[in-house]
Amino acid sequence: MSEQRRTGQKKAEENQGRTLAVYLHIPFCLQKCLYCDFYSLPLGEQGTELITGFRTAVIQELRTYLNFFRSIRGERPRLVSLYFGGGTPTCLPAELLAGLIEQVLKEFGVKADGDEVSLEVTVEANPGTLDLKKLQALKAVGVNRLSIGAQTFDPGLLRRIGRRHTAGEVVEAVNLARQAGFQNLNLDLIYGLPGQTLETWQTTVEKALALGPEHLAAYSLKVEPGTPFYELQQRGKLALPGEEVEADMFEWLSERLAAAGYQHYEIANFARPGYPSLHNQVYWHNQEYLGLGPAAHSCLRGIQPTEVWGQTADPNLIREASHQLTTKLASGAPPGVKHETAPLFRFSNQANLQQYLQRVSQGQSPVDYLEAIGQQLERAETVFLGLRLLKGISRSEFAERFGVTVEEAYPGVIKKLKQRGLLQDEGERLALTSRAILIANEVFLEFLP
Repeated sequence: MSEQRRTGQKKAEENQGRTLAVYLHIPFCLQKCLYCDFYSLPLGEQGTELITGFRTAVIQELRTYLNFFRSIRGERPRLVSLYFGGGTPTCLPAELLAGLIEQVLKEFGVKADGDEVSLEVTVEANPGTLDLKKLQALKAVGVNRLSIGAQTFDPGLLRRIGRRHTAGEVVEAVNLARQAGFQNLNLDLIYGLPGQTLETWQTTVEKALALGPEHLAAYSLKVEPGTPFYELQQRGKLALPGEEVEADMFEWLSERLAAAGYQHYEIANFARPGYPSLHNQVYWHNQEYLGLGPAAHSCLRGIQPTEVWGQTADPNLIREASHQLTTKLASGAPPGVKHETAPLFRFSNQANLQQYLQRVSQGQSPVDYLEAIGQQLERAETVFLGLRLLKGISRSEFAERFGVTVEEAYPGVIKKLKQRGLLQDEGERLALTSRAILIANEVFLEFLP
């Protein structure tokens, strides 16, 4: 056997069982919501050529990474989840969106068998952008989970936050999705909206429950810089409910959904048994994922920047990342402990569609941020992302991953949080207490290096 073939076989053996979650950012929407800080562009202002060019570019970007996996790692990874977010993916024409989904799955060697695939394929959808034909087209190419942005069922609030749909269109979207055969639906809701009361929130939740979704995600409003809401807040013209009312909203929600048979499995997420979001659990377990499209974020393990991007990325990014690899990653391991895990790299693409398309079409990388994650930060992120799950973090999995126990990694921190009633020790697992969930970010700060 030649040395080249032997090396390839060794890489393939090392790569056996390697999995990957993929997020694809579709940067088009009908209208920017007043609270949204995600990168998006109004679809009506974009030409057909730009939209079809986007589809070509993301497939080209994906192939670049798949070629890397094959040449450096020995084979392509097994796709475990595929998530189309935005923007609003469903504002695209049915044929274009379904064709893109089908092509991405094909690149990973996945083909819909009838209307079923062996992994979770999620598409974000806004009410008012769905019809039966589009839903049937998505189902036919393997989409098996829809995440519908309801946000609120209050007509006044919908207008106040800049949503383009009505409460009736949420009901219609769910009914059409069921008619098309979807059996896994998520509804996104937001609480803490301007002018929202506990009573109007309760009405929204009850109307959401009446639709029988398998999954509910409830997020507290975050006013982000650069959004219209932020500008209003800076001028003192954004009247929000306040922290105490938000806490009441969250506590009532948790009790109501538990009574309705939903499992509260992550701080903001509730699911019927058997229906948690598989894609998001990749993030919460701090595992590898690949982001495609403008503004998409990725996290890959054990890569060398020069192997992935070569001369196609900004040389300053490559130089800095290589420097981090030899300095930042050398720190953080406890004395006498060898960290066996290959380093993580976090990177993201340009948040500009025109520049993204130009670079990809020229064979250049669209990456404009690249960071090597040191051992200290990886441990911290693994802890606080894991603590977002109500089951908490596994002591044995942490020790196996990092070669050190949680207590050894954070001497005094665990003890202090338990004494304050913010962490509960369940033997094999450490989890947030119900009190800590309301101030989770304060708890997470304790673990940052």
